[in-house]
Amino acid sequence: MKRILILFLWLLSLSAEAQLMLRVADLTELRTKVGSKGQMAKVVDGSGDFYWVDGETMADNSTNVIKATNAAVGRWLLEMPPSGFLPVSTSVVSGTATGEIELCSKVIKGNTLGTSRSISYLFTFEISSGILLLPNLTFKIKYGGASLTIIDAAIVSASLTSRVVVVQGRLAGFGATNKQYIYGRMDQDVSIAGLPVAINGSTAIKHAKWTVDSSIDQTFSITVQPSLTMGSAVIYPTFANLVFL
Repeated sequence: MKRILILFLWLLSLSAEAQLMLRVADLTELRTKVGSKGQMAKVVDGSGDFYWVDGETMADNSTNVIKATNAAVGRWLLEMPPSGFLPVSTSVVSGTATGEIELCSKVIKGNTLGTSRSISYLFTFEISSGILLLPNLTFKIKYGGASLTIIDAAIVSASLTSRVVVVQGRLAGFGATNKQYIYGRMDQDVSIAGLPVAINGSTAIKHAKWTVDSSIDQTFSITVQPSLTMGSAVIYPTFANLVFL
């Protein structure tokens, strides 16, 4: 009798787990599912893992916010580590001095980034605009009071443009305590009305040496800002990965 009870409880736990984690083929199928608070959904086509948030009313953007067809309130949001990474789409406005959007912010504990230790980072975004001129973009990689600026060199003069942007690199301690080497690279693909377009300046690489006190807690962050004085865009974070090596 005891074995039967244990088997029943095990099957019950499997049933509860199956209810908690959905598996769907694509975002179209996900839209047919109304979730419950905290419920997870795995999208098999590679769109990512989503979780349900009660009371959310953001617009469906087919990337990281998905609306269930039969639910006016509540949304599926894309799960993206690490904590501190911008979880939803947002507008970025023009101007190099104001309106900087923080895409990622994570506190690196003191003595984590010592000699021969490093942080590898990889972030992907989709940036779109319906305006005539999509401005250049300035990304900044920051650690403590130090900053590395990466600016793309491409201007796309067409409406309905979009870019897939990858920002990656490594922040490494070297030589002596509190010395760092920062490497940053930005790659982008551009499409107009859904068609890929060849552009100049699709890759930008920068590097520098820093002397930040890594024995104490310091904040690592990435920001973005359109670098012209006109125009705006919408940014959709799609993936984040921060690894300590």
